[in-house]
Amino acid sequence: MIQAHSGLDRIRTSLEKYYRRLTRSKQHTPTTFRGHRSDFARLARYLCGKSVGVVLSGGGARGIALLGVLQAFEEAGIPVDMIGGTSIGAFMSGLYARTADSVAIHGPLKAFARRMSSTWRFVLDITYPILAYTTGREFNRAIWKVFRDAEIEDLWLPFYCMTANITQSRSEVHTTGLLWRVVRASMSLGGFVPPLCDERGDLLVDGGYLDNLPVQVMKNELGAHMIFAVDIAGENDTSSVKYGASVSGFWVLLNHLNPFRSYWIPTLSEVQSRLTYASSDRALETAKIADCCVYLRVPPRDVGVLDFGRFSELYRRGYAYGRTWTSEWQRAGLLDRWQVDESVDQRDHSCDDINTPAGFKLARRNSI
Repeated sequence: MIQAHSGLDRIRTSLEKYYRRLTRSKQHTPTTFRGHRSDFARLARYLCGKSVGVVLSGGGARGIALLGVLQAFEEAGIPVDMIGGTSIGAFMSGLYARTADSVAIHGPLKAFARRMSSTWRFVLDITYPILAYTTGREFNRAIWKVFRDAEIEDLWLPFYCMTANITQSRSEVHTTGLLWRVVRASMSLGGFVPPLCDERGDLLVDGGYLDNLPVQVMKNELGAHMIFAVDIAGENDTSSVKYGASVSGFWVLLNHLNPFRSYWIPTLSEVQSRLTYASSDRALETAKIADCCVYLRVPPRDVGVLDFGRFSELYRRGYAYGRTWTSEWQRAGLLDRWQVDESVDQRDHSCDDINTPAGFKLARRNSI
């Protein structure tokens, strides 16, 4: 009887110790409801017609800078109710729409960049270049590793991406379907990977060929009231070129090798690129002057389309750029009207006084 009583005492003592530890850990664990508040705030903004949308452009490896911009937006309290984009902008939009958290997407994006910067994987994927220089298998695998079998309908935020349908000669908006496939189609740079065949047998390529910054889709189809359009493309070289009615390729080569040349002569690929993105340039000019659209251009001009190995540098540059903008908005008092994460602001969010600093209006069409 005494042994049974002592056994019960030991059990009671152990339970009391466990209960004290559990109570102590609960007391020191902060309980926040920020996520729930932001979800209800997003719903309220949608019902009141005050949704905030973010549009991300294509630009290859420069898209890594978008992670820093999104983090700066979060720290400034700028809500993201819906998101979409083209090419690498579609990839970043799909990543962010899954969790609405820039910290959560840092790892998957870095893994994707590491895979894309692997020369060995690229060499193994090279094929006879009738349709494209690569088979597209490694590219597909890199994207699938990030999104797996997720559907667009399962994303946390409303999402869309753009592709160019070269079979029907039109631009297409994707808001449903297998996420990795539509993102792959939106990133299908002609010549680098084969076009993606959709369920109808149409060929889909990089949406940047027709609209690299699809602001009108965000406004007209998703119904965003305030739009932040982030352009990561490089600049067009608008300097004059004078070489006469004919030119020798050997002379062009010498011109490129001459560090004291007076002007730059474009290469064949540069001429083809400008022709390809001419239609997208016109769409960009329309996006810049769209109502309630804040146009931002991240200027990593010295970064190539496939420079994915510069992940840390691009991330820091994008974050610094985003912080510069949010600081200017803070000084101008604009964040008080956009920062509605913690409580729903029912005031009129007119866009009449949105001004962007000078020097950030140029753009270049070059996506992947």
